Amino acid sequence: MPVPAAGPVCALLRHFTDLRDRTHGGVSSRREKEELFGKAVPLIDPYARRALDEINQGLLLGTGEVTGTGVRPQAAGGIEAEWTLTWPLQQAAGIAPVTLRAHYGTTGDWPLNVFDEAQAAAELPTLRAMAALSRD
Repeated sequence: MPVPAAGPVCALLRHFTDLRDRTHGGVSSRREKEELFGKAVPLIDPYARRALDEINQGLLLGTGEVTGTGVRPQAAGGIEAEWTLTWPLQQAAGIAPVTLRAHYGTTGDWPLNVFDEAQAAAELPTLRAMAALSRD
C-alpha cells in the first residue's frame, strides 16, 4: 500500500520509524532531539493558533484570546510549548482553558514529528481534533 506524502498517517509513520530506530528526525542525542523540537514549535505554531482561533471565532464569537508560550523549560526537565484559548466566562467559572501542549517529542498523546512547513500544515486537522477534545 502506498504511503501518503503528508498528513497524520505520515506523521505516525515518521514517529514509529523514530521509535524503532531510537532517533527523532534522524538524530540520536537528547540535545539534537530537543533542537529539532525547538525548530518544530515555530512550524506548528500558526496551525495550533488557527485551530484554537477557529473555536474562538466560531463558538465564542471572538470573545476569547489565543496565546502561545513558545519553547520553554519544563519544571521536571526537558522542554515544552503550550497554546491556550481562554475567554471571560471560562475564567469566571474557574475551568481550565482549551489547551494544546507539546513537550519534547509529543503533543498530548500525539507525536509532534514535523520537520518542515508542509508537514506542519498537514497537522491542522489533528490539532483541531485535539483542541475539540482538550480537557486540561
